[in-house]
Amino acid sequence: MSVSSIGQIISRQNVEDAYIATLRTWLQTYLSEVQAQNSLPSLPAPPSAASFYGGVDERTWSEDELPAVVVIAQPVDDPIRFGSGNYAQWYEVIVNAVTVAETEDDSRALAGWYAAAIATLITQQSDLGEFALDTIPIDPGHAEFLDDESHGRRFAQCPATFKTLVFSTMSADNAPVLPDWPPPATPTVETTTGTIDAVPVTNAP
Repeated sequence: MSVSSIGQIISRQNVEDAYIATLRTWLQTYLSEVQAQNSLPSLPAPPSAASFYGGVDERTWSEDELPAVVVIAQPVDDPIRFGSGNYAQWYEVIVNAVTVAETEDDSRALAGWYAAAIATLITQQSDLGEFALDTIPIDPGHAEFLDDESHGRRFAQCPATFKTLVFSTMSADNAPVLPDWPPPATPTVETTTGTIDAVPVTNAP
């Protein structure tokens, strides 16, 4: 991130991006650990990097991207001011695992395994790649179906919730100085006259 003398300007989008980058890097490692510890068959991985994305609610998903991981980040609580004039901000972040399977039991179980892997991943990688001061788990996830029995209950989700503290989201003391106003008058151009004696090159000393 390029930062001028104004200081960092952090939005919920930056938090969302930090989560997505961390999840893309680490999720397969934690899914493999869940699989090994529980003697499970191979757990399906998100089909592509596009299966990790941000949203504004837990209904943001598309079937062709499943399993998918949806990140929803919003600021919570008042900003915290430090003596330096910098502010820190808590964000509530929901990481929603959305899965699909052939049966109701498999769909529910898969969403739960995903949520367990995500909860441990984010808790252990709490600085989100040196982006955050800390991240704490709030809710490891509650599985629920996204379709009813008439559709086979093949789709499930299990959103896990975290709080992440980001330092220097803005600064009160780095405001730029206003330029002089009105600007200085346009400089004037003076002309002079004189005589120039031309000397042939061959006769130059």
